[in-house]
Amino acid sequence: MDTDFQYLWDHLCHQHRVTPATYAAFPFLTAYCQAEKSERRILLFQFLVIAELSRHRKGAPPLGKWKKYYLMAIESLKEIALDFLNEPHDEVDTKHFLAGLAMAQNQPRLAWAILMLEPEIDCPECGAIFPPMGYDLFQ
Repeated sequence: MDTDFQYLWDHLCHQHRVTPATYAAFPFLTAYCQAEKSERRILLFQFLVIAELSRHRKGAPPLGKWKKYYLMAIESLKEIALDFLNEPHDEVDTKHFLAGLAMAQNQPRLAWAILMLEPEIDCPECGAIFPPMGYDLFQ
């Protein structure tokens, strides 16, 4: 991982924990993500989605004085995700774009479910490993 992004993770979303510094930086990072046109933009968008998901965890601090600007930035996630979805991407990136759309609609559980969808799951009854619906369509 690029050292700039490692710095973001270490200081703004370490172990999926957000702080008021995360909230203060989020609108600026979102604006930068909108303007950025390199491959780094995808990494930044992934960071923004995970940071926003982390805000919904128990124990996350309230938005406080950053609320107005933070929520305006969340609206931008939809626009950025739709822009990404106009081009082909791999499955991992596409999951993050779809999760970003879910977050822009205030659907954190749906966003998390999208990100956590695995190509194989264990049957709770017998323990057999099988592909969930959708992953078996092209086999």
